[in-house]
Amino acid sequence: MTEQYKKAQYFLASYQALSNASEMIRSHGEEGFSYEEYMRQKKKIAEQLDKRAYQFFKKYEDMNLDIESEIDLNY
Repeated sequence: MTEQYKKAQYFLASYQALSNASEMIRSHGEEGFSYEEYMRQKKKIAEQLDKRAYQFFKKYEDMNLDIESEIDLNY
C-alpha cells in the first residue's frame, strides 16, 4: 500500500466517521432532551461536523483515487 493510498484512505475514513457522527447527532432524540436549546445546539453541532467532514472529502477527492468503501454487513 503506497503512502498516497494510505493518505487517501485516511481522508475518506475521516469523512465517513465525521458524517456518520453528524447524522447520529442530528437524528438523536431522547425523552427529556427535546427542549428548544438542545435542539438548536444539536443542529449547530451536526452542521459543524458536516463542514469538517466535507473538508476531508475534498482532500480525498483531490487525490483522484477510488477506494472501495462498501460497508461490510457481515460484521
